[in-house]
Amino acid sequence: MMKRILTLLLISFIVTLTLIACGQQNSRSSEPSSSSQSDSSVTSTSQSSQSQATSLTDDNTTVATNWQFDAFTITKIAAEKDDGELELEIHWQNTSAQSASFNDLVKVTVKQNDQVLSPTDTDDTNDVLAHSRTNDIDLSYHLTNTSTPVTVTVTPAGTDTSKTVTLNLQ
Repeated sequence: MMKRILTLLLISFIVTLTLIACGQQNSRSSEPSSSSQSDSSVTSTSQSSQSQATSLTDDNTTVATNWQFDAFTITKIAAEKDDGELELEIHWQNTSAQSASFNDLVKVTVKQNDQVLSPTDTDDTNDVLAHSRTNDIDLSYHLTNTSTPVTVTVTPAGTDTSKTVTLNLQ
């Protein structure tokens, strides 16, 4: 009987150590890349959602946002219009208490003419990021036209609070 108890305790100890070690693995971190910034006009409103407006040319436009939510922070959104595609680069930090992917924590909605655009590329959105680590993800969308404004809305998973940037295409 004593051997069984000791065996169970030893197995429990090994499993506990293994789980602790797995939980402390580091995810990759990346430094934000530098990009050129275009002239932009920014306006903000405050409610359950927050909005900004920015003019977007064919050059890369950076919207330095520092949007803070409970489980993550968006530190920068860079946007570029290229051959009828909208390319977004979103820099984010996992501020939740545990490792999580961008898709676990964030919903990004892109609309043009009140129509939701489906992403054509979602690079790195499923990469798991440890607490306090930063990363950037790339999203691409096919534009319905190259002159109508596009709205990009960031919403935390499971909430109705959001922040939006409107890109005025030129």
